[in-house]
Amino acid sequence: MTTNDVLRLFLDIRREAFRLEQLERYAVEEDDELLAAWREGRSIRRTPADSAWLRLIADHTAAGRRVYRVHVIDWPLSEYTRFELACYPDNVAAGEEVYLVDRDAAPALAALAEDFWLFDDEAAALMPYDHDGRPLDPEPATDVAAYRARRDVALAHALPLDEWLTAHRDQLEELRKSA
Repeated sequence: MTTNDVLRLFLDIRREAFRLEQLERYAVEEDDELLAAWREGRSIRRTPADSAWLRLIADHTAAGRRVYRVHVIDWPLSEYTRFELACYPDNVAAGEEVYLVDRDAAPALAALAEDFWLFDDEAAALMPYDHDGRPLDPEPATDVAAYRARRDVALAHALPLDEWLTAHRDQLEELRKSA
């Protein structure tokens, strides 16, 4: 399976695409410029008009298809996780549902050991990364039901982005002050 195969699955969804993320850092070339801007305090606002990814999300959601993710959060927050938290509002504005859950929120979350995509509840792609967060070749999942169950566990404990940010407002403010 290649990255293009996963993109094709995403483009061809009929009902929904779900993503589980849990790394503290992703070393993805497409993020380099945006990450540098964030580090420098420059605007990182994106819209479907200037982001191909957000355009895909907006097109899917405008057509009635659901795009959603759960990000499993580890504390203390890594720099990259803080960057992602700053980017997620643009994803939400484009139509993606973003949920967050603290890894220690429930023992069942310990079983979530792999990043993956789940497409229309029918196909799953494992998204492996090296120890630096660089993507490796995706792998097809043979037991799609197991990934549906993992999605359900993550969603059962997760909060929508706005609720999670509100619940962690004091911790996030302390991080901002110390940065």
